[in-house]
Amino acid sequence: MTDLDLRHDKTAARYRDIFIIVSGLALFIYIVLRAYLLSFTVDENGTYGMFVSRGIVLPEVYDHFSANDHPLNTAMMIFFEKIFGSGELSLRFPNVLAGLLYLFSTAMMVRRMRPALFSAAAFLVLNLNPYLVQYFSLARGYGLACGLTAFAFWQAWRYFEDGYRFRHLLAAMLTSSLAVYANFTYLNLYLPAVGLLGLFAFWKPGAGQIAFKSRIAHPALVLTVVSVTLLVVIPVAMKMKAAGALFTGGAIFFWEHTVQSVIEASLFDTPGSLELKAPLALLVEIMYWLSAAAVLAWTTWGWIKKKRPVFPLFVLLALTLSVVSILLQYELMGTEYVTLRMALFLLWPFLLLLLLAAEKIPGPKIIPAIVCVLLAAPLTYHFAGTLSLYHGFGWPTGEDNKAVVKLLEEYRGKQPAGTRLRIGIEPVLVVTGFDYYKKTVLFSQYDITDHAAYFTHALNDFCFLTATARAQADSNLWTVYKEFPSGNVLLSRKNKKTAPRLTKELNVSDYGEGTTLNQEQKNVYFGSKWTDSLSAPAHFMACVKFTIRQTDKSRGVIFITCNRGGKEYFAQGADLYTPPEKSGEWIENMVTMILPDDFKPGDEIISAIAWQSGDPVIVKQMRLSVEAY
Repeated sequence: MTDLDLRHDKTAARYRDIFIIVSGLALFIYIVLRAYLLSFTVDENGTYGMFVSRGIVLPEVYDHFSANDHPLNTAMMIFFEKIFGSGELSLRFPNVLAGLLYLFSTAMMVRRMRPALFSAAAFLVLNLNPYLVQYFSLARGYGLACGLTAFAFWQAWRYFEDGYRFRHLLAAMLTSSLAVYANFTYLNLYLPAVGLLGLFAFWKPGAGQIAFKSRIAHPALVLTVVSVTLLVVIPVAMKMKAAGALFTGGAIFFWEHTVQSVIEASLFDTPGSLELKAPLALLVEIMYWLSAAAVLAWTTWGWIKKKRPVFPLFVLLALTLSVVSILLQYELMGTEYVTLRMALFLLWPFLLLLLLAAEKIPGPKIIPAIVCVLLAAPLTYHFAGTLSLYHGFGWPTGEDNKAVVKLLEEYRGKQPAGTRLRIGIEPVLVVTGFDYYKKTVLFSQYDITDHAAYFTHALNDFCFLTATARAQADSNLWTVYKEFPSGNVLLSRKNKKTAPRLTKELNVSDYGEGTTLNQEQKNVYFGSKWTDSLSAPAHFMACVKFTIRQTDKSRGVIFITCNRGGKEYFAQGADLYTPPEKSGEWIENMVTMILPDDFKPGDEIISAIAWQSGDPVIVKQMRLSVEAY
């Protein structure tokens, strides 16, 4: 190579690095903005409500919903909530950091590829998948696992090509193990990858004369880290499997379901995606076999020439064996194939294998560079077409929740100080993410009605519905406040009633400071009968004012029941939530609940605060009243 060629290569490498830095920074900003602006999703809502808000990383008892617990993600959400509060960006920050780690790791890997144009395009190939990028903006374990595994693969590459250094192996082992704690489905990639690392750590092909101590110490490290990881993971995974919480996606055909589901998700609601996924899956299969053949041929030739390239063979074998493990799990244990987000661990290693094979296309260097650019071009075009700060693939019904909260806050800000709004929420929207906002933003300023029969009740000020439930709303009572592209709609009551016709305090119960509701005394309640009669029909609402002290690890519930003739005919509850910044403080609060339309004088109303788990709930005072409108 002449001095001119060398200078040309250095200039090209400098421009490549600038391109990677600029495009990587743009992607990271996009990830951060989505993490801040995107509504909380149904799965994030479940993780927060069942685990993070209670300070639970690993539950004592596993059930069907334990699938929402990705231990490393849950632990980091709890940690960042204590530091930065309960905002979306705070809770998603672990995955935002994982996105940065993924961008950095893929950048460092493609910088090892030649020529510079090829490596610049390769960076786009590895990073411009909208479905993959989505999970760096969500509080789930999948983004964490991808970022950690990408870093582990980069460290493995350094280990193989930079002299089999112990620190590179240690970094690869620790981060790959953390990826399993982020999401247990990564065991399918983890076990083949670390098994190959252990094999190559003992063999050390191409390293020349190796001291016996080094040859033993490195595999011993692999064995130790794997053993510790499995000792922690396997018992938890078995409990989850027994509880039906170890979800893999529910597929029974690999190419038709696993591969096509990831392709469909990667198309990100593009028109015609259902028709495209089958031919694209066939293309993926062809590309895999061609890449595998190319890597095997190149590796064989390299070993004949005594160069002994290891990393491409490592990627090929790790990916192939992970697929084999999925197939064997199905045949031997009946475990269904992974799909969608559970199969993300197959996506980017496949793209990496494709790039490693394309890089070694024989002939002038410009040929593989052109091939990589041609591969990156449609991916870039597709990614640009899916850019959105508010839309996520897979959770369409919950994407308007944050916008609704903002509208309600703007409206309340224009009302007199201390105004409480009563919001009816269709139950399906509560579980698709609104429950998070109900617990954090709205708990102390709003009364939420999510009972299936009363979310369009006349006593609500607003109601938030899906397009399907909109027909239930009386057009004489409600008007459209905001309609969303998803079909969801926020309705406002046309004639808001400002005051009740009658208010009666049924009972006052004062608790001495320090009274604790615990398992032995969790049914502490009070109630009385409504004895007044009204001259005209009315809507009734129960109001409970209470003062409690609990930590952010407490889980309690306040509920109201109606009895007639000794039989309960109505019950509704609301979770008690204490923000981390007010943990352990006395907090005054109020909850109102709409009573059923068939409530009548003479019925008994009971209010109760019950402790369920975590630290005790300490009650200082409760007051119960009923309002008639």
